Amino acid sequence: MGFLTILITMIVVLSFFRFLGRMLAMRSSPSDGGSAERKSFTFSASGSYVSPSVWMGIAENTDLEYIRPKDGSGFPGLRGIINDRLVDVYIPEGEDRERCTVASVLFRTPGKAGLRILLDDEPVLRGIFAGQRVYRLSGIDNPRLQCVASSESALIGALTPARMNILKNALGFFRYLDVTDQYVVIRVPGICNDEDSLVHLISFTISFAENWEKCSVASPAGPIRVEHAEPVPELKTPKVSAPVCEPEPEIVSEPDPAMNEETPAVPEPEIEPERVVPEPASESVPDVAPLDQTAFASQLFGASFPGEKERKIFADAKGTRVEWSGVLRSANSFNTDFVLGKGPAVKATFEIAEVAGSYSMKSKIRATVRLPESALPQLKNHTGGTFRFSGILEKMEPYARELILLNGELL
Repeated sequence: MGFLTILITMIVVLSFFRFLGRMLAMRSSPSDGGSAERKSFTFSASGSYVSPSVWMGIAENTDLEYIRPKDGSGFPGLRGIINDRLVDVYIPEGEDRERCTVASVLFRTPGKAGLRILLDDEPVLRGIFAGQRVYRLSGIDNPRLQCVASSESALIGALTPARMNILKNALGFFRYLDVTDQYVVIRVPGICNDEDSLVHLISFTISFAENWEKCSVASPAGPIRVEHAEPVPELKTPKVSAPVCEPEPEIVSEPDPAMNEETPAVPEPEIEPERVVPEPASESVPDVAPLDQTAFASQLFGASFPGEKERKIFADAKGTRVEWSGVLRSANSFNTDFVLGKGPAVKATFEIAEVAGSYSMKSKIRATVRLPESALPQLKNHTGGTFRFSGILEKMEPYARELILLNGELL
């Protein structure tokens, strides 16, 4: 009887300390966010944090249903029918280092090609495609991408040129992709607690499925070329055997003699710079003119697949100095930044617009601005405040729904 009492007492004490440890872990978040930030996160049984409020917010604004974690542990999910297609968004259980966020969409009409296109790490590819005939897609040289089908003719019929463009577009944004006759699955590493990133993942996957089914019939341009591929070395051969860069010097070398023949005319090069000088001056006038931030953001990010049209719109506006206003989301100093260059300077991110895209999903558009160090005291501890700023348009990030501005200043 005494041994049983001691055992029960030990179990109670261990349970108490386990509960106390969880509470301390939940309170050990940074003080910058305050209690409101801690309330928006849930501690899962696996030891990772997830923000239910973000997932609930997406469910409220779309046709997706919020799926609560089972028994108060695990992770939330989203599920629903959008445009007659079943959509699932979830976080698979597993080890923390392998944690990821997954979006999957079932096609309305399954294909019959026995198709599977998988973009993944080599151990996964070996395990899935062991003993199968793997094909190489002409125009895509990626050893992490492998493709199988019931036959070569079935593969050629399924992968139309339009579908190849859709596939290439997805490969430019994601490192993990799975396409079959029945579904498309896209996953991103880690737990997605950012509303914009989660919305983009969902809308991109839905758009992929929609466009994939629309482009099931080959265009008059004809089918693509496929080849048998054994291991990785064959996947790398196009880089060696396709000397695309060789004809370019030949083309460039032809105008050089023509330029040399005209060089004796000395007065002409002197007159040309004088004529070029006023042209930038005339172009600088529209650069100073205001560019409506909401309309511009809608033109660039209204589509789930920003393509050639959107890139041309931004290319025409690149180099323009804009004067906008936005809600400050973050501000920090830096010495070196991959996009903004060398410092010291300040990297400030502003929310400048909200764009209603496809499937009733709203995307928040942000502008990341390089500011001088003197701007940091004005921005510090003012997250959520509205500021006016100016900067020169430098880069567009289609997936992140973000614009990069250089030479910025607060107004």
